[in-house]
Amino acid sequence: MTGTTPVVRSTRHVFLDLPALTPDLDRYHASCAAGGGWTSNCAMTTAAWMRDGLKPRCISRDLRWGTRVPREGELGEKVLYVWFDAPVGYVSITANLTRGWESWWRPREGTDVELVQFMGKDNVPFHTVIFPATLLGASRAVASTSVSHCAPAAAPAASSFSATTATSPAGNGASDDPSAPSRPWALARAISVTEYLNYEGGTSQFCSLVFSSLSRPFFPVAPFEEETDDLTRGVLLPFRKPQKTKTGKFSKSRGLGVFGDDAARAGLAPDAWRFYLLSSRPETADTDFKWSDLAARTNAELLANLGNFCHRALSFAAAKLGGVVPESAAEVSTSSSALLAESDVVKIAAAAAADLSAKVAPLAASYVAAMEKAKLREGARLLMVRFF
Repeated sequence: MTGTTPVVRSTRHVFLDLPALTPDLDRYHASCAAGGGWTSNCAMTTAAWMRDGLKPRCISRDLRWGTRVPREGELGEKVLYVWFDAPVGYVSITANLTRGWESWWRPREGTDVELVQFMGKDNVPFHTVIFPATLLGASRAVASTSVSHCAPAAAPAASSFSATTATSPAGNGASDDPSAPSRPWALARAISVTEYLNYEGGTSQFCSLVFSSLSRPFFPVAPFEEETDDLTRGVLLPFRKPQKTKTGKFSKSRGLGVFGDDAARAGLAPDAWRFYLLSSRPETADTDFKWSDLAARTNAELLANLGNFCHRALSFAAAKLGGVVPESAAEVSTSSSALLAESDVVKIAAAAAADLSAKVAPLAASYVAAMEKAKLREGARLLMVRFF
C-alpha cells in the first residue's frame, strides 16, 4: 500500500505464562461447571481452548496508541494488548468509584461477592481464560519476556514483570485496606454468553424510525424529517431515508445495526428499546433484529398488554375513586348495601390477598429463577405472557 518493502526485525515482548497457570485455571473452571453458572456456549468455548493446550500469550504490541507497558527501556515503548488491558478496566472503574474497591475485588474470607459477566460469544476466551489467568497469577509473577517473533524464552525473575503490575488500578482508588494484597481476586462464577444478533436477516436497509402518537405516553417522539398522515395509526414508521445497505451481524465498527444512539435519535423510549432487545436476546441461537418485529411487539405487547393494563387501572381510579387509591380496610358494601364490620373487611382483604399470593407466587418464582440464571429473554417472556 505504501510502496515500501517490509523489514523483519527482532523485538522483545511481554508474555502471560498460561501453561504455568493451567492447573489453577482447571480448578477454577471445574468449580464454575459444578456451580452451573456458565451458559453452555461459554463452557464449550472454554473447554476447546483448554483441550488444545494453552501457550504463552503475548500481551504487548508495537503500537503508538494504548496503555504503555509499565517498564523502562524498549518494553516501555510498547503498549499492552487491548484484550489483556481492557478487563483490567473492570477493576480500575471500581477503584475510581470507591476507596473500598478491594472489598469487592479482593473480598475478605466469608464475604459474599458475586461477579456476573455478560458478553458475546467472540469474547469468551478473554473472560474465562486470559483475565482469570491474570488474576490468578497476580501474586505469582508468571509473565515472561522474550525476543524475536514473540517466541517465549525462559521465565524471568519475579521482579521483571508480573500480572500484579498490570492489574494495579489507575486513578484515585488507592486502597485503604493493607491486608488486601494477600487475598485472592474475585472471579466470575456466572457468565452469560449470547450468540450473534443479526440485522434484518443480513439483507435489509438501515432506517431511523419513530413511534406514532398512540404510543406517545410511553415512547416520546423525536422530530421527524418527512411529514406523513399516518402518525395516528399506532404503528412504527420510517422518518429518515435508508442510509446503509450492509449485511451481516451487528457491528459497531462497520456501522451495521441499530445502537443506543440510533434508538435515541429515532425517539424510542429507553424502556421500550431495552424490552425488545431483551425479548430478542440471542441466548441459545443467533436471532434477527427486525424493525417490523419491534413495531409489532411494542404495539401488541407493551402497548396493548402492559400499557392497556396501566391505562385501565389508572382511568378507573381517576373516574371512580377521585384519583386516590382507598385504604384496604375501607367500607365494603354487601349486595344488600349493608356495611360490613371492620373485622369482616380485614378478613375479606386477607383472604383476597392470600388468594392473589397463591396465584402470583409461582409465576414470580419462575420469573426470579429465570433471571437468577441470566435467562433474560425467558424472564421477559414470563413477565409479559404470564402476568398480563
